[in-house]
Amino acid sequence: MSSNSIARLSIFQPGINCAAVELADHVSVIIDGEEYFADLQEALLAAKHQVVFIGWDFDTRVSLQGGNGSESLRAFIVRLLKRNKTLRIYILKWNFGALKILLRGRMIFTIVRWMFSNRLRIKFDGMHPIGASHHQKLVIIDGGMAFCGGIDVTSGRWDTREHLENDPRRVSPDGEPLEPWHDISMALSGPAASRLHDLASERWERATGKPLPTVENAAHWSLRKPSDFESVTVAIARTRGEFRDVQSIRENEALFLDMIATAKNFVYVENQYFASRTIAAAIARRLKEEDPPEFVVIMPQTADGWLEQVAMDTARSQLVAMLATTDAHQRFRIYHPFTEGGTPVYVHAKLMIVDDRIIRIGSSNMNNRSLGFDSECDVAIDASANSGQSIETKISEIRAGLIAEHLNTPIEEVHRLLLGKGKMIAAIETLRGTGRSLRPFEQEDNDELAAYVASQNLLDPVGEDQQQCESLSGSRRLHRRIWDKIKK
Repeated sequence: MSSNSIARLSIFQPGINCAAVELADHVSVIIDGEEYFADLQEALLAAKHQVVFIGWDFDTRVSLQGGNGSESLRAFIVRLLKRNKTLRIYILKWNFGALKILLRGRMIFTIVRWMFSNRLRIKFDGMHPIGASHHQKLVIIDGGMAFCGGIDVTSGRWDTREHLENDPRRVSPDGEPLEPWHDISMALSGPAASRLHDLASERWERATGKPLPTVENAAHWSLRKPSDFESVTVAIARTRGEFRDVQSIRENEALFLDMIATAKNFVYVENQYFASRTIAAAIARRLKEEDPPEFVVIMPQTADGWLEQVAMDTARSQLVAMLATTDAHQRFRIYHPFTEGGTPVYVHAKLMIVDDRIIRIGSSNMNNRSLGFDSECDVAIDASANSGQSIETKISEIRAGLIAEHLNTPIEEVHRLLLGKGKMIAAIETLRGTGRSLRPFEQEDNDELAAYVASQNLLDPVGEDQQQCESLSGSRRLHRRIWDKIKK
């Protein structure tokens, strides 16, 4: 099927809201770190010629079996190279994140040795605008099997879907307890995975001056578990900040806006941040309709780190307060997951589901950085481009499973309420309780926030001059909050 015919059937428009639409032989949605690292290990053991890691972070000390696993990633990679003399491994890591290596004990010696290896190449990518990050999370095996999503191969990402309180397996390489963590990725094979390999090769060439070696597509679906989708078309969307002779790419932003605009009944979101005025404005336009779709956002109670809390949590409060002025039908909700003991689960997932018709997973957060500054990569499936398959049914199962996970409720009960009432918010409100469950976002109530909301019109177009003024005033507010935090 050509890209043009696919575009007519679905919302995907190559060159506008995605880079390409390609066929995937098999696709699986991977939920939480235990499943991701187990699937990754299985796929890596099947690698014949080439493995490519593209990441925001990469920690050789972690174990793919969990925090207390017997074999570190470093030892596992060495074992892979010993058992297969034709295998080559390429690791591309964000350069600023490389500073973390200095705090990771003997990892620095591992990296130095690998930098002089003929069969294992590790490079640090600094080809990005000042202040930007390379945020893509990709693993590509033999050019035809790939993982794309929100999970880095690093510490703090391993957790089970139960998110147990004080799970002894959820520890750092140093044995320190880690917070409960929720994340999502996607595994895929076939031409779509090959296109992700092309993207990785472009990144490698910009960082090193040389493209990745070509590899014959020898990969097959190497996971023992059955895939969620077969022979489906997948869109690949990117973000890239303008840098030197490299133009800006904002496909992820366009895809966010198109997905929100096309929703008829609901939009289900899991994301680390809700801080984009552009996305909030798109939601506000829908909320003002006579019968708007529902918007349910699952996200962490607070951002990770005090600086992020000052910036991202403040922006969230402002946008939620502004949306409240347009939400006459009460169709917008934010919820936070908690463990049985009341510990917040940190939501690092980046997922959006529209009407159980479109599912999108990747590295993009709903903040300004992910829409036009950092490097990002998302993948999406639209049932409209794959007629004759039970794609909507499977997407519905994935959505119900996620809600059931967060509410600690049998998936059958979630399905019953979603089908019976047809509204997610009503179903969640019926099922949520104490202990391990979802809790609604609690808005701060103060005069400063009220004054800010009164001074803004979320639906008015913002000109360049106004954007500059808002940026300056926003920076002053941020600097003031940071200074107040430091003084405390």
